[in-house]
Parts: sequence; structure tokens; C-alpha cells
Amino acid sequence: MDEASVARFRLVAIDLDGTLLDSNHRIHARTVRMLHEVERRGIEIVLASARMPRSILKVARELGIGGRIIAYGGAVVLDTKSGAVLDAQTISPTASKHVLSVGIDAGVHVSLYVDDEWYVEDLDDAARAESRAANVVPNVVQDLGRHLGPGAAKILLVGETARLQRAIRSLERSRVSFSHSKPDYLEVGPLGVSKGSALRRLLEIGGIGAKEAMAIGDNYNDVEMLRTAGCAVVVANAPDEVKQHADYLAPSNDEEGVAFALERLCLVKQQRRAAERE
Repeated sequence: MDEASVARFRLVAIDLDGTLLDSNHRIHARTVRMLHEVERRGIEIVLASARMPRSILKVARELGIGGRIIAYGGAVVLDTKSGAVLDAQTISPTASKHVLSVGIDAGVHVSLYVDDEWYVEDLDDAARAESRAANVVPNVVQDLGRHLGPGAAKILLVGETARLQRAIRSLERSRVSFSHSKPDYLEVGPLGVSKGSALRRLLEIGGIGAKEAMAIGDNYNDVEMLRTAGCAVVVANAPDEVKQHADYLAPSNDEEGVAFALERLCLVKQQRRAAERE
């Protein structure tokens, strides 16, 4: 990306797993310093993840940053300062039941997320791995279908590629959205909902133009967010298909790609502009 064309950003939306967090789900000190400096300059940091709200909030508190978050891949948007729910959408109960059935028939792990609760029928390897990563303990129940309430915010299917492809074929005509957050993770959400749709909503609420927004991501479920923002940053560990949507390629998540991008595109550029005005 031509640095001369970089706008003065007012908002930066950042994916968590594979982007802000390294391979061990840690955040390096330099990255934290850059996030704080960006906020100090009046630029809002929005954490955007497929995770449930309370998992994202734990990361936000660890970082010491506030503001708004995008959860469940765009299905829920929260203002962490006021606690207000700015947007919340669900998969209909009928479609939710269909997705649960598809996952069971495909022989993959199924996680159900309703409101800010996580349900599984078996604390299997996939559930334990996700629990460690998200720092949340799931509710183990006998029948997921009994916990749908008004409908799921998200249903996560975890399994090998062939089994997930079988599930995708069954979901293609369903009234849901789905995308991969990892090769073996299929995130299923409400129809038409994505991190991109949630980011558009935030920009509308804040009166922020797309050129004033940056998005940083690493995987397929970040693509709509990358397309929505005026500046799309993709970290080096992303699949090649996702890199095609980048205006700017940053180092990998294990090489502090987010810190590098924030310093290069938000801080250095704005310092140059301030010096030019003087």
C-alpha cells in the first residue's frame, strides 16, 4: 500500500486468534504498547472475533483497552464501557436445529452459543482445546437442542476437512452464513452476518467513513471485514486467498504483525503529517 494514500484512521478493527494473539494465545508487550499509543491518539480499537463476548472481554481487560467489540463473527456488537448491546442477531430456532443435525450427521464436534453461554454435549478434545484458547468453560449438557432459546448466536463445527465439506454441502441452501476461522473450524452464524456487516454498523453509528477505518485479520471469516475497511491489513500467516484482499501485508502473528502495522500505518504516518503541518 502506498503510504502517501493512508488516511488518518479513526477506528482499527483487529481479529484475535491468528492475528493479535500469537500461536500460544499470548500478546507481546510491544503490541500492547502500540495499542495503548493508538488509543491515546484518539483512534478506537475494536476487537473483532468469532469468540463469545465474555472471552473477548477478558482479552480487552488484559490489554487494558476499552471501547466496542464485535463478537460471534459479527452477530453481537457491544459497547464495553456502557454495557449496551448495539446489535444482536441470531440463527432462527428452525435453522439452528438444522445446523445441529448437520454437524451430528457429519460426525464433527458441535458447540452451541446462545446469548453469552457455550454448550457442548461432550467435553472432547475440540472442546478442551477451545476452552483453553478462549479461557471459558463450556456447559456440558445432554441435548443441545433443548438450549436453543430464541436461536443460536453461533454454532461451531470442528473436524477434519472431508467431514466439514460434507457439512458445508448440507448448509449451502440453509438460511445461515458460514466461513472458516481455521482450517478445521467452521463458524456458522445468522444469514448475512459477518465481521464486515458488524463493522459497517459501527462506522454508521460513529459517522466514520470507510477510508478512516483499518481492519487487520488472518483468515476467511475476516475477509468481509477487510473488504469493508478502507485499509485492509493481513498478517503473513494468513492463507494466500486471504492475502489477496490485503492493501498491506504485515509480519505474522508470531512476529508482532499487528504492532508493526499500527506503528507503520497509524503512528509514523500521523507523526509525519503533524510535522508537515508545523
